[in-house]
Amino acid sequence: VTIQAGGTITPGTDTSAGVFTTGNLTLQASAAYNWEPEDLLTVNGALDLTSAWTLNITNDGHGLANNPTGFITLFTYSSETGAAVTPTINWSGFTPGAVTFFDTGHSIILEGVGVIPEPSTLLLFAAGGLFIWKARRRQ
Repeated sequence: VTIQAGGTITPGTDTSAGVFTTGNLTLQASAAYNWEPEDLLTVNGALDLTSAWTLNITNDGHGLANNPTGFITLFTYSSETGAAVTPTINWSGFTPGAVTFFDTGHSIILEGVGVIPEPSTLLLFAAGGLFIWKARRRQ
């Protein structure tokens, strides 16, 4: 399968995760991979990510919040045609921490992906902790 320039591959749907399995996969320059939590592209042949491609990551509200490892597997593959080019990454639905794109030899992984709470959420947690602390001191 070759995803042409300007084309997109999306393993799942807007409402559910998906796994797309193919023999060979090439993402040409300007091709995009739309990833949501628990999506996966399984390549049982050669994976070609040697052109400049785009990774669009969307937090659908449940998957990344429950990601304690901070790792997401984007691809698994049998072989590569060359060194994978780090994609342009677009984030939707959350703000990530510092992430690292790396190749394990049979998987392409992003490390450091997790949801960073917004300042108002942190403030709410701090206020709740203060309330509990004061309630315990009164007892």
